[in-house]
Amino acid sequence: MSPDAFDLDNNFANWTREATIAWPDEHRRLTMTADAPFDHMVVFAPANDAQLCVEPVTNTTDCFNAVGMRERVGGCVLQPGEEIAATLKWTPQRG
Repeated sequence: MSPDAFDLDNNFANWTREATIAWPDEHRRLTMTADAPFDHMVVFAPANDAQLCVEPVTNTTDCFNAVGMRERVGGCVLQPGEEIAATLKWTPQRG
């Protein structure tokens, strides 16, 4: 289905950390793979518009004010000097 066929602006929790966007008419696709903590994904596809944003993220929107278990809303608090690292890989393919 073409992304401009619907209106979508949503957060998705606990995706498999692998997603493929395909352009079958152009015989190409893009596969995204991510490490934890990229356990959430934002998809923005406005109706009747060519824009598409697919963004792996570490938390849902406004996670610190969300009601629910941390596993469902994501996010973490780092203390001064702490850091977090993860890998996000984009693999374009033709054919």
